[in-house]
Amino acid sequence: MWCPPIGAQGLNMSLADMKVLHDLAVARPEALGEAPMLDAYARKRMPDIRARVAGITALNRASMLSTPLLRDARATALDALYGVKSVRKTLMQMGLGAKG
Repeated sequence: MWCPPIGAQGLNMSLADMKVLHDLAVARPEALGEAPMLDAYARKRMPDIRARVAGITALNRASMLSTPLLRDARATALDALYGVKSVRKTLMQMGLGAKG
């Protein structure tokens, strides 16, 4: 899956990929690179990857709005989110991979 470079999510996703692969390799080093291990990796990572790509896609599309009314609505919504410290902190933690 392709991921545009918004909020360093590509880096965060890569780090999460490496953690899952590391955990699988430590648990069963003899199975390194075998189909069952790669299937386990895909099962563990795909929900997070799909959610992040969907969120990034939504943000990317919102950033390309050109209609003044929609552009102003986006700016107002982002200002409101940024203005609520608990929401801003939660969004940042989610971006870093913290579990909800």
